[in-house]
Amino acid sequence: MLKTDEITGLFRRFEAITVDYNGIECWTARELQSLLGYSQWRNFFNAIEKAKETCTNAGVVCKRRERRGERCATLKIKNSDILKKIIIILTTFAAALLGQATANDKQMTMTTAKREVAFTLTGIGTALINWGDGTPSDTIILPNNYRWDFPHAHRRIYTGSRVRTIIITGDSITNLKCGYNELTVLDVSRNTALNFLDCYDNKLTVLDVSKNTELRKLHCDNNELIALDVSKNTKLWVLICGRNQLISLDVSKNTALEYLSCEDNQLTVLEIAKNTVLEELHCRDNQLTALDLSENTRLRNLHCGWNELTAAALNALFETLHGRTIDRRYSKWLVVGNNPGTDDCNPNIATIKGWAVDTTHR
Repeated sequence: MLKTDEITGLFRRFEAITVDYNGIECWTARELQSLLGYSQWRNFFNAIEKAKETCTNAGVVCKRRERRGERCATLKIKNSDILKKIIIILTTFAAALLGQATANDKQMTMTTAKREVAFTLTGIGTALINWGDGTPSDTIILPNNYRWDFPHAHRRIYTGSRVRTIIITGDSITNLKCGYNELTVLDVSRNTALNFLDCYDNKLTVLDVSKNTELRKLHCDNNELIALDVSKNTKLWVLICGRNQLISLDVSKNTALEYLSCEDNQLTVLEIAKNTVLEELHCRDNQLTALDLSENTRLRNLHCGWNELTAAALNALFETLHGRTIDRRYSKWLVVGNNPGTDDCNPNIATIKGWAVDTTHR
C-alpha cells in the first residue's frame, strides 16, 4: 500500500515539471521518462500509448508533438478535474515503480563481453531477463527443480563483442548457474533467497555473498578471487573455491560444511576445527605447513598433496586422523603425494586406523 505522503510528493514532482505550450499545460516526454524511471525510450513510448488510450477513454484529447528536436507529450485539457485524476493515477503508478526499484531486493546483475552467454535459473514464479542489448526483456517461468544441464539454459548470442550488463529480476530465484561466461562482475547481493550459486570458470575478482545467508552451495572455482568472505553463509554444505588466488580462507562460521575444496590457491594456514561434520577436504596445491584434523571425526576423503608438509608435519597429521568406521559404502582415502616429507613420512600411523594412504608423486 502506498503512503499518502509518497503520492503527494510525487504529485508535486509531476506539477513541478509542467510546461506551457501555446497555452496548453503539458509535460516533455524527456522529463517524464526520467521521473517515471524508464531508462529506454521505446519502453516509455509504449507507456505513453497506453496513457493516451486511458486519456481518450476519460474524455481527454491527446496529441504528440515535436518541439525543438525534443519529444513532447501534449495533453489538451477539456476537463481539468479528469486530468488531475489521471495525474494521480500516473503518480501512483510512478510511486509503485519507484517503490519497486528501491524495495526490490531480488535483482542480480552480470557483466561480460562474451559474445555467447548462457545460464540456468531455478525458483518460484517468474523472472525478468534484461539482456542488456536493447531488445525487449524476456519473462520466464522458473522451474522449481535444480537443472544442471545447459541445453535447458537461457541463452543469448550477441552481435559484436562489447561489455554488456545482464539484469535478472525475480521474487524467488533460488538457484543460479552461470559458469563459462567470462563474467567480470556478478552482483547477487539483493538475492537473499539464493540457495545454490555456481559461478565457476569466469573472470571474477570480487564476489560478495555476505547478504546471501540462505546459501547451501557456493561453487566459484577458477576465477581470479583474492579474497572470499563466507562468514555470513552459516548454512553452507558445499564450498568449492579452488583455482583462485586466495591467501586466506576463514570457514570457522561454516559449521554445517560437509564438502570443502580450496585447492590451487596460496593458503598457508587452514583451520577446520569448527567444521566437525566435514566429510571431504581437497586442499592440494597450496602452501600449507600443518593440518590438524583432530575434530573432523566424519572425514573420509582428504587430498593434501602438493603442499609444504614435512615428514614430521605429515606424521602429526596422521596422528590427528580419526579411527572411526564410517559408512560401509565409503572407504577412508588420503592423498599426500608431492609434499617435501612424502618419502620420509610413516603412513602406517594412518593405515592402522583404516585409512588408505596414497604417497605417489603425480
